[in-house]
Amino acid sequence: MSARSLTILSALLLCFSFGMNAQVNWFPKVEKPTDYDWKSARTEIYLGIGTANYLGELGGLDRERSPLIFDLEPTQFKYSFSGGFRYYLQYQHALTTTFSYARITGDDKLTNYPNRNGRNLHFRSPIVELSTRYEFHLLRPIVRHTMNINRTVSFNGRRFGIFGFVGVGAFYFNPKAEFGGAWIPLQPLGTEGQGLPGGPRPYSRIAIAYPIGFGFTYQFHRYLLGFEYGLRLTSTDYLDDASGTYYNNDVIRRERGEVAAYLANPSEGTENPQWYEEGSVRGNPKDNDAYMFVQITFSRSTAGVVHLKRPKLKRKKAKFAAKNPKDKRRTVRRKKKARKNNSAFR
Repeated sequence: MSARSLTILSALLLCFSFGMNAQVNWFPKVEKPTDYDWKSARTEIYLGIGTANYLGELGGLDRERSPLIFDLEPTQFKYSFSGGFRYYLQYQHALTTTFSYARITGDDKLTNYPNRNGRNLHFRSPIVELSTRYEFHLLRPIVRHTMNINRTVSFNGRRFGIFGFVGVGAFYFNPKAEFGGAWIPLQPLGTEGQGLPGGPRPYSRIAIAYPIGFGFTYQFHRYLLGFEYGLRLTSTDYLDDASGTYYNNDVIRRERGEVAAYLANPSEGTENPQWYEEGSVRGNPKDNDAYMFVQITFSRSTAGVVHLKRPKLKRKKAKFAAKNPKDKRRTVRRKKKARKNNSAFR
Protein backbone atom coordinates (compact mmCIF):
# COMPACT_ATOMS: atom_id res chain seq x y z
CA MET A 1 0.00 0.00 0.00
CA SER A 2 1.45 3.39 -0.96
CA ALA A 3 1.91 6.27 1.48
CA ARG A 4 -0.81 8.31 -0.25
CA SER A 5 -3.32 5.44 -0.07
CA LEU A 6 -2.56 4.88 3.61
CA THR A 7 -3.09 8.57 4.36
CA ILE A 8 -6.46 8.65 2.58
CA LEU A 9 -7.60 5.44 4.31
CA SER A 10 -6.63 6.79 7.73
CA ALA A 11 -8.49 10.06 7.14
CA LEU A 12 -11.63 8.14 6.08
CA LEU A 13 -11.48 5.96 9.19
CA LEU A 14 -11.22 8.99 11.46
CA CYS A 15 -14.11 10.72 9.67
CA PHE A 16 -16.16 7.53 10.08
CA SER A 17 -15.38 7.46 13.80
CA PHE A 18 -16.38 11.11 14.13
CA GLY A 19 -19.66 10.47 12.33
CA MET A 20 -20.49 7.40 14.38
CA ASN A 21 -19.97 9.41 17.52
CA ALA A 22 -23.19 11.29 16.74
CA GLN A 23 -25.18 8.04 16.50
CA VAL A 24 -23.61 5.74 19.08
CA ASN A 25 -23.12 6.46 22.75
CA TRP A 26 -19.53 5.25 23.14
CA PHE A 27 -19.27 6.44 26.73
CA PRO A 28 -21.42 5.87 29.80
CA LYS A 29 -23.07 8.96 31.14
CA VAL A 30 -21.01 10.56 33.88
CA GLU A 31 -22.01 12.80 36.71
CA LYS A 32 -22.27 16.54 36.33
CA PRO A 33 -19.27 17.24 38.60
CA THR A 34 -17.11 15.06 36.31
CA ASP A 35 -18.47 16.72 33.18
CA TYR A 36 -17.76 20.13 34.60
CA ASP A 37 -14.24 19.13 35.57
CA TRP A 38 -13.07 18.02 32.10
CA LYS A 39 -14.51 21.20 30.60
CA SER A 40 -12.64 23.33 33.09
CA ALA A 41 -9.36 21.44 32.53
CA ARG A 42 -9.17 21.12 28.80
CA THR A 43 -5.43 21.74 28.46
CA GLU A 44 -2.68 19.22 29.07
CA ILE A 45 1.10 19.31 28.83
CA TYR A 46 2.93 16.04 28.26
CA LEU A 47 6.43 14.67 27.68
CA GLY A 48 7.48 11.64 25.66
CA ILE A 49 10.69 9.63 25.49
CA GLY A 50 11.44 6.57 23.39
CA THR A 51 12.89 5.37 20.11
CA ALA A 52 12.84 6.31 16.43
CA ASN A 53 13.41 4.34 13.25
CA TYR A 54 13.55 4.99 9.54
CA LEU A 55 11.79 3.43 6.55
CA GLY A 56 13.50 4.00 3.22
CA GLU A 57 15.89 2.65 0.59
CA LEU A 58 18.93 1.87 2.76
CA GLY A 59 19.33 -1.34 4.75
CA GLY A 60 16.21 -3.32 5.59
CA LEU A 61 15.49 -7.02 5.64
CA ASP A 62 17.15 -9.69 3.49
CA ARG A 63 14.67 -9.39 0.63
CA GLU A 64 13.38 -6.95 -1.96
CA ARG A 65 12.27 -3.70 -0.37
CA SER A 66 8.78 -3.91 1.18
CA PRO A 67 6.51 -0.96 2.04
CA LEU A 68 6.43 0.75 5.43
CA ILE A 69 7.14 -1.35 8.55
CA PHE A 70 7.50 -4.60 6.55
CA ASP A 71 11.08 -3.57 5.70
CA LEU A 72 12.00 -2.32 9.17
CA GLU A 73 15.57 -2.90 10.38
CA PRO A 74 15.13 -3.66 14.13
CA THR A 75 18.78 -2.95 15.00
CA GLN A 76 18.51 0.70 13.94
CA PHE A 77 16.22 2.06 16.65
CA LYS A 78 17.62 5.35 17.96
CA TYR A 79 16.36 7.90 20.49
CA SER A 80 13.43 10.32 20.31
CA PHE A 81 12.09 13.04 22.63
CA SER A 82 8.79 14.92 22.43
CA GLY A 83 6.86 17.60 24.24
CA GLY A 84 3.26 18.46 23.56
CA PHE A 85 0.31 20.69 24.40
CA ARG A 86 -3.16 19.17 24.13
CA TYR A 87 -6.52 20.96 24.03
CA TYR A 88 -9.83 19.08 24.22
CA LEU A 89 -12.41 20.50 21.84
CA GLN A 90 -15.00 18.06 23.18
CA TYR A 91 -14.95 15.10 25.50
CA GLN A 92 -13.60 12.77 22.79
CA HIS A 93 -11.93 15.20 20.39
CA ALA A 94 -8.63 17.00 20.91
CA LEU A 95 -5.95 18.95 19.08
CA THR A 96 -2.31 18.43 20.07
CA THR A 97 0.75 20.44 19.06
CA THR A 98 4.01 18.51 19.45
CA PHE A 99 7.71 19.37 19.18
CA SER A 100 10.03 16.38 18.68
CA TYR A 101 13.73 15.69 18.30
CA ALA A 102 15.08 12.34 17.15
CA ARG A 103 17.84 10.55 15.24
CA ILE A 104 17.44 8.06 12.42
CA THR A 105 20.03 5.88 10.66
CA GLY A 106 20.31 3.37 7.82
CA ASP A 107 23.09 1.15 6.49
CA ASP A 108 23.25 -1.21 3.51
CA LYS A 109 25.74 -3.42 5.35
CA LEU A 110 22.91 -4.61 7.61
CA THR A 111 21.09 -6.44 4.79
CA ASN A 112 22.23 -9.46 2.78
CA TYR A 113 20.03 -8.59 -0.17
CA PRO A 114 22.64 -8.46 -2.99
CA ASN A 115 21.99 -5.15 -4.77
CA ARG A 116 21.53 -3.14 -1.59
CA ASN A 117 24.45 -4.72 0.21
CA GLY A 118 26.71 -4.07 -2.76
CA ARG A 119 25.51 -0.48 -3.01
CA ASN A 120 27.18 0.09 0.39
CA LEU A 121 25.43 3.38 1.24
CA HIS A 122 24.81 4.56 4.82
CA PHE A 123 23.58 7.68 6.62
CA ARG A 124 22.41 9.22 9.85
CA SER A 125 20.24 12.29 10.29
CA PRO A 126 18.61 14.39 13.03
CA ILE A 127 14.85 14.95 12.91
CA VAL A 128 13.46 18.22 14.29
CA GLU A 129 9.68 18.18 13.96
CA LEU A 130 6.82 20.55 14.78
CA SER A 131 3.35 19.13 14.11
CA THR A 132 -0.32 19.48 14.97
CA ARG A 133 -2.66 16.51 15.04
CA TYR A 134 -6.31 15.68 15.60
CA GLU A 135 -7.01 12.99 18.19
CA PHE A 136 -10.13 10.88 18.59
CA HIS A 137 -10.32 9.38 22.10
CA LEU A 138 -12.33 6.21 21.79
CA LEU A 139 -11.99 5.69 25.56
CA ARG A 140 -10.97 8.18 28.23
CA PRO A 141 -10.38 7.59 31.93
CA ILE A 142 -13.43 8.37 34.07
CA VAL A 143 -12.95 9.57 37.64
CA ARG A 144 -15.87 10.09 39.99
CA HIS A 145 -15.90 11.90 43.31
CA THR A 146 -17.94 9.80 45.73
CA MET A 147 -17.17 11.36 49.12
CA ASN A 148 -18.13 14.90 50.03
CA ILE A 149 -14.95 15.56 51.96
CA ASN A 150 -12.71 18.54 51.51
CA ARG A 151 -9.94 17.80 48.92
CA THR A 152 -10.75 14.09 48.66
CA VAL A 153 -10.51 12.31 45.31
CA SER A 154 -12.00 8.85 44.86
CA PHE A 155 -11.51 6.68 41.75
CA ASN A 156 -14.70 4.87 40.90
CA GLY A 157 -14.51 4.67 37.13
CA ARG A 158 -12.35 3.64 34.16
CA ARG A 159 -8.59 4.24 34.36
CA PHE A 160 -7.69 3.21 30.78
CA GLY A 161 -7.76 5.35 27.65
CA ILE A 162 -7.41 4.59 23.92
CA PHE A 163 -6.99 7.14 21.12
CA GLY A 164 -5.94 7.48 17.48
CA PHE A 165 -4.55 10.50 15.69
CA VAL A 166 -3.72 11.99 12.29
CA GLY A 167 -2.04 15.31 11.59
CA VAL A 168 0.39 17.43 9.61
CA GLY A 169 3.66 19.15 10.40
CA ALA A 170 7.06 20.26 9.17
CA PHE A 171 10.47 18.82 9.99
CA TYR A 172 14.16 19.45 9.35
CA PHE A 173 16.60 16.70 8.42
CA ASN A 174 20.27 16.63 7.40
CA PRO A 175 21.61 13.26 6.15
CA LYS A 176 25.31 12.66 6.78
CA ALA A 177 27.74 9.86 5.93
CA GLU A 178 31.01 8.91 7.60
CA PHE A 179 34.25 9.45 5.72
CA GLY A 180 37.72 9.41 7.29
CA GLY A 181 36.28 9.45 10.82
CA ALA A 182 34.11 12.54 10.18
CA TRP A 183 30.41 12.79 9.37
CA ILE A 184 29.95 14.72 6.12
CA PRO A 185 26.62 16.42 5.16
CA LEU A 186 25.44 14.82 1.92
CA GLN A 187 22.99 17.37 0.54
CA PRO A 188 25.66 19.97 -0.42
CA LEU A 189 27.67 17.27 -2.28
CA GLY A 190 24.91 16.48 -4.80
CA THR A 191 25.56 12.74 -4.75
CA GLU A 192 22.99 12.10 -7.50
CA GLY A 193 24.19 15.01 -9.65
CA GLN A 194 21.91 17.61 -8.06
CA GLY A 195 22.79 21.01 -9.51
CA LEU A 196 25.00 19.55 -12.26
CA PRO A 197 24.15 19.52 -15.98
CA GLY A 198 21.37 17.03 -16.65
CA GLY A 199 20.95 16.27 -12.95
CA PRO A 200 17.98 16.91 -10.67
CA ARG A 201 17.52 20.05 -8.59
CA PRO A 202 18.99 20.11 -5.06
CA TYR A 203 16.46 18.87 -2.52
CA SER A 204 15.32 20.85 0.51
CA ARG A 205 16.23 19.74 4.03
CA ILE A 206 12.82 20.95 5.25
CA ALA A 207 9.84 18.74 4.38
CA ILE A 208 6.25 18.00 5.39
CA ALA A 209 5.33 15.14 7.73
CA TYR A 210 1.95 13.46 8.15
CA PRO A 211 1.75 11.85 11.62
CA ILE A 212 -0.64 8.93 12.03
CA GLY A 213 -0.81 6.54 14.96
CA PHE A 214 -2.47 5.46 18.19
CA GLY A 215 -1.88 5.46 21.93
CA PHE A 216 -2.93 3.99 25.27
CA THR A 217 -3.07 5.69 28.65
CA TYR A 218 -3.48 4.63 32.28
CA GLN A 219 -4.33 7.09 35.02
CA PHE A 220 -2.48 7.37 38.32
CA HIS A 221 -4.19 9.91 40.56
CA ARG A 222 -3.80 13.18 38.60
CA TYR A 223 -1.30 11.90 36.03
CA LEU A 224 -1.42 9.77 32.90
CA LEU A 225 1.18 7.21 31.92
CA GLY A 226 0.93 6.30 28.25
CA PHE A 227 2.31 4.38 25.30
CA GLU A 228 2.26 5.94 21.84
CA TYR A 229 3.15 4.77 18.34
CA GLY A 230 3.37 7.35 15.56
CA LEU A 231 4.28 6.79 11.91
CA ARG A 232 5.39 9.85 9.92
CA LEU A 233 4.70 9.73 6.21
CA THR A 234 6.73 12.45 4.49
CA SER A 235 6.83 14.57 1.34
CA THR A 236 10.48 13.72 0.60
CA ASP A 237 12.44 10.70 -0.61
CA TYR A 238 15.79 12.10 0.53
CA LEU A 239 15.90 11.26 4.24
CA ASP A 240 18.73 8.89 3.31
CA ASP A 241 20.06 11.00 0.37
CA ALA A 242 19.09 8.21 -2.07
CA SER A 243 16.17 8.60 -4.45
CA GLY A 244 16.95 8.50 -8.17
CA THR A 245 19.72 7.11 -10.38
CA TYR A 246 23.50 7.16 -10.40
CA TYR A 247 25.14 10.20 -11.99
CA ASN A 248 28.43 10.17 -13.87
CA ASN A 249 30.92 9.69 -11.04
CA ASP A 250 33.81 11.22 -13.00
CA VAL A 251 31.85 14.47 -13.36
CA ILE A 252 31.04 14.48 -9.63
CA ARG A 253 34.72 13.93 -8.85
CA ARG A 254 35.77 16.79 -11.14
CA GLU A 255 33.08 19.24 -9.92
CA ARG A 256 32.64 18.31 -6.24
CA GLY A 257 35.82 16.47 -5.25
CA GLU A 258 36.98 13.00 -4.26
CA VAL A 259 34.88 12.81 -1.10
CA ALA A 260 31.66 13.53 -3.00
CA ALA A 261 32.55 10.93 -5.66
CA TYR A 262 33.19 8.22 -3.07
CA LEU A 263 30.03 8.91 -1.06
CA ALA A 264 27.98 9.00 -4.26
CA ASN A 265 29.12 5.51 -5.22
CA PRO A 266 31.10 3.52 -2.62
CA SER A 267 30.36 0.21 -4.37
CA GLU A 268 33.82 -0.42 -5.87
CA GLY A 269 34.95 -4.06 -5.79
CA THR A 270 31.44 -5.58 -5.83
CA GLU A 271 30.51 -8.65 -7.87
CA ASN A 272 28.02 -6.74 -10.04
CA PRO A 273 29.53 -3.31 -10.87
CA GLN A 274 27.00 -2.85 -13.70
CA TRP A 275 24.29 -2.31 -11.07
CA TYR A 276 25.98 0.90 -9.94
CA GLU A 277 26.92 2.57 -13.22
CA GLU A 278 25.58 5.88 -14.54
CA GLY A 279 21.81 5.68 -15.05
CA SER A 280 21.34 2.62 -12.83
CA VAL A 281 18.80 2.68 -10.01
CA ARG A 282 20.13 4.23 -6.78
CA GLY A 283 16.77 4.73 -5.05
CA ASN A 284 13.02 4.63 -5.65
CA PRO A 285 11.56 8.12 -6.28
CA LYS A 286 8.00 6.71 -6.49
CA ASP A 287 7.89 5.85 -2.78
CA ASN A 288 8.78 8.57 -0.26
CA ASP A 289 10.70 7.83 2.91
CA ALA A 290 9.09 7.66 6.34
CA TYR A 291 10.07 7.48 10.01
CA MET A 292 8.37 6.46 13.22
CA PHE A 293 8.35 7.14 16.96
CA VAL A 294 7.61 4.64 19.72
CA GLN A 295 7.39 6.47 23.05
CA ILE A 296 6.36 6.31 26.68
CA THR A 297 4.49 9.48 27.63
CA PHE A 298 3.84 11.18 30.95
CA SER A 299 1.25 13.92 31.34
CA ARG A 300 -0.97 15.76 33.77
CA SER A 301 -4.41 14.21 33.80
CA THR A 302 -7.41 16.00 32.32
CA ALA A 303 -9.74 13.03 32.74
CA GLY A 304 -12.09 14.54 35.28
CA VAL A 305 -10.29 14.63 38.62
CA VAL A 306 -12.68 16.50 40.89
CA HIS A 307 -11.89 18.43 44.04
CA LEU A 308 -14.95 19.51 46.01
CA LYS A 309 -13.92 22.20 48.42
CA ARG A 310 -16.10 22.94 51.43
CA PRO A 311 -17.96 26.13 50.52
CA LYS A 312 -17.37 29.19 52.62
CA LEU A 313 -20.55 30.51 54.24
CA LYS A 314 -20.97 34.25 53.92
CA ARG A 315 -22.69 36.09 56.73
CA LYS A 316 -25.56 38.23 55.63
CA LYS A 317 -25.30 41.86 56.51
CA ALA A 318 -28.20 43.40 58.40
CA LYS A 319 -30.21 45.87 56.42
CA PHE A 320 -30.61 47.98 59.55
CA ALA A 321 -26.91 48.33 60.25
CA ALA A 322 -26.24 51.66 61.81
CA LYS A 323 -24.49 54.15 59.60
CA ASN A 324 -23.52 56.39 62.49
CA PRO A 325 -23.50 56.20 66.34
CA LYS A 326 -26.78 58.12 66.67
CA ASP A 327 -28.71 55.31 64.88
CA LYS A 328 -27.25 52.52 67.03
CA ARG A 329 -29.99 52.51 69.68
CA ARG A 330 -32.69 52.60 66.99
CA THR A 331 -31.16 49.51 65.30
CA VAL A 332 -31.04 47.59 68.60
CA ARG A 333 -34.71 48.30 69.25
CA ARG A 334 -35.68 47.04 65.80
CA LYS A 335 -33.75 43.81 66.34
CA LYS A 336 -35.51 43.16 69.64
CA LYS A 337 -38.87 43.85 68.07
CA ALA A 338 -38.13 41.40 65.22
CA ARG A 339 -37.14 38.61 67.63
CA LYS A 340 -40.25 39.18 69.72
CA ASN A 341 -42.44 38.82 66.64
CA ASN A 342 -40.49 35.57 65.76
CA SER A 343 -39.59 36.84 62.31
CA ALA A 344 -36.34 36.58 60.36
CA PHE A 345 -34.18 39.62 60.87
CA ARG A 346 -32.52 40.88 57.75
